[in-house]
Amino acid sequence: MESPVPPSLDGEPLERVLRLLNTFVGLLDSLNTSMGLEEVAQLVVERLQESGCYRAVWILLYGSLPILRTTLSPEQEEGLREIVVKGQGRCPCMEQAKTLKVAEIEPSRFCGGCPVFDPKCRCSIRCARLEADGQFFGYLNCVITPDGSSELETLLFRLLVRQLSILLRTKRVDQWILRAKRELEITVDAMPDLIALIDREYRIVRCNRAMARFFGREPGELVGRHCYELMHHSDSPPLFCPNRALLRDKEFHIEEIYDEERDRHFEITVVPFRDTDSTLIGSIHIVRDITEQKRAEKERDQYYAQLLQAQKLEAVGQLAAGIAHEINTPTQYVSSNIDFLGEAFQDIQGLISLLFKVVDGAKEGRVDEGLLEEVERALEECDWKFLSQEVPKAVEQAKEGVRRVIKIVRAMKDFSHPPSVEMELNDINHIIET
Repeated sequence: MESPVPPSLDGEPLERVLRLLNTFVGLLDSLNTSMGLEEVAQLVVERLQESGCYRAVWILLYGSLPILRTTLSPEQEEGLREIVVKGQGRCPCMEQAKTLKVAEIEPSRFCGGCPVFDPKCRCSIRCARLEADGQFFGYLNCVITPDGSSELETLLFRLLVRQLSILLRTKRVDQWILRAKRELEITVDAMPDLIALIDREYRIVRCNRAMARFFGREPGELVGRHCYELMHHSDSPPLFCPNRALLRDKEFHIEEIYDEERDRHFEITVVPFRDTDSTLIGSIHIVRDITEQKRAEKERDQYYAQLLQAQKLEAVGQLAAGIAHEINTPTQYVSSNIDFLGEAFQDIQGLISLLFKVVDGAKEGRVDEGLLEEVERALEECDWKFLSQEVPKAVEQAKEGVRRVIKIVRAMKDFSHPPSVEMELNDINHIIET
């Protein structure tokens, strides 16, 4: 970067030099980032007009609303506003400044439609484009008196343009930061969760409106208060405090607590808050009321328990129906065989009664032939040969049916037996049969 060539002061009256230095240095010294854009624009045009080098000065700053400040007459200012603010026409000075940054147009090149054009005036117009780091902010224009331009004035004007551009860039960055800060505050305040920035001593540094409303205070009234005093009404952090763990391991933690006094459930999330050099300086607390969520979970668990109970009852009903079906088959042929044995016993009982009579007659030494014939008829009627073959089968079938029922009952007992927590050997074939 070339060093600036110092301006030549040959022929410059000392009074003019001092006036220029006083104007520009004083103006530069007065400009600061705490000033509003309108205040900056007004100060620039007033101080430059006082320098005596300019017949008129105007500055245009672009933003959400364009700012135009001039020392022109009302008619000239309105005409200029039509061109540079409302866009109705074009300004040759500004067109040239887009390329030259600081353009100076001689009287012979004035546009006839320029609102500041005065055919009787032989002054030139200087237009400077205000920009820094690729950011464009507006224009600074002035009508230079015939004897107003000099090397010193030009140098000081360019220095003013440069410093003014830097100031505007700084103010725009500040505006972006303030806007981002405000947007963040609005966003955090709109959240229903209780959010606070806590320092290492458990003191509240900042909190959102949801937390302030929760404690019935304004956000500023909570600053400096210990969080455990407000939340737990204690003089020290409770043992379950997640911030204790965060200060110990410098990691985020989540803890669920139940507040008996408020009858509410809360989920507390703490996140480390670090300085620019990664030093832990506190934590961000996010407290979420999960009472309704807990109630919904409880209702859901109750519903699932009822559903499970209904499924169990349904399963028991299906199981009972299956068991009844399994037991019904052997019970039926046990019942049928018992009925058969009952009928057979009645026939055999009649036959045995006749045989007792024959035994009694034999003991007395006489047996009535009619009684023997009656015994023979009874044997034929009860079909003793059939009974001697079928009764044993019926007894065996009845015993088999009883054994089958016993097996089913034992299988159900094994099936319903609570499982052991210990590993143990089991017969897979037995399990399959069960």
